[in-house]
Amino acid sequence: MTGGYFAKIPNQFIKSKEFDDKLILTIICLDRRRFYENVSCLSLLKLIESSGYRFSRSPCGSLAQFKNQLQFLIDNEMIEPERDINTLKPDACIDIKVLDNFEVHKDYTIITAKEIDDLLQSPAKIDKSKLFAVYLYIKSFMRNRNLDDNGNEFKDAKDNPSAFWGTISNTVTDVGVAKETVNKCLKEYLKLGLLKRHVVGSYVTKHSEGIVRINVPNIYVLNQEGWGQEIERALDKIKTFHNTTSFDPPALRGKKTKVSVTVSGEEDNMDDLYYKLNK
Repeated sequence: MTGGYFAKIPNQFIKSKEFDDKLILTIICLDRRRFYENVSCLSLLKLIESSGYRFSRSPCGSLAQFKNQLQFLIDNEMIEPERDINTLKPDACIDIKVLDNFEVHKDYTIITAKEIDDLLQSPAKIDKSKLFAVYLYIKSFMRNRNLDDNGNEFKDAKDNPSAFWGTISNTVTDVGVAKETVNKCLKEYLKLGLLKRHVVGSYVTKHSEGIVRINVPNIYVLNQEGWGQEIERALDKIKTFHNTTSFDPPALRGKKTKVSVTVSGEEDNMDDLYYKLNK
């Protein structure tokens, strides 16, 4: 990883729709603005605006939403504001101490300053919290592999590609966003140059439903040095998983059929990706 600022986001906040997506933005904002003695100085207004939202006092508006995220962090002993946040004027700056529980030592995903800025400055009409949530969900599957003392990858690197090839339906379920939003987010990450995509394609196999053509999910990797190698490693894993040696172009015609395919004892449920072939 290159130098510069980065934030560590706990995967429990990324891979569960139990948490509000604005929690991620709140953590990033606090982390970027902390200085000596782990104190972050900011106002509620600054928190809202720097997260890409307009200030709103309505009961369900941005002020109430971000106050809720701060209260969650307070209740979980992750931060300690110098004053009660419920008595603050929106533009009043206060010191917020970042406590030990705020630090993440394992099971986290890193997001860099460039990634944060690119997402915040995105002109796409996508809710910023969703834009961050889907991106971090995808990135959470991209392993940060350790190097040996000589700076080389360990021998098992090829078996652990830094890539994402999950289904859109699983992303929708895990993150708790609409399918249309996930598709819009993916297009925006490619447009921003954050990710590279490889269209895998499809293959034909036998199933209890008959002969089916399976559209395999696309592969996404970070747009950084060595991205082509990660795609090749992911392709090898996918071929092994689906017990095939090659892929055809994606299926564009045929009757969709909800089926599940079991490979090596694992069930891969990709509902809308299966097409029953006409005899």
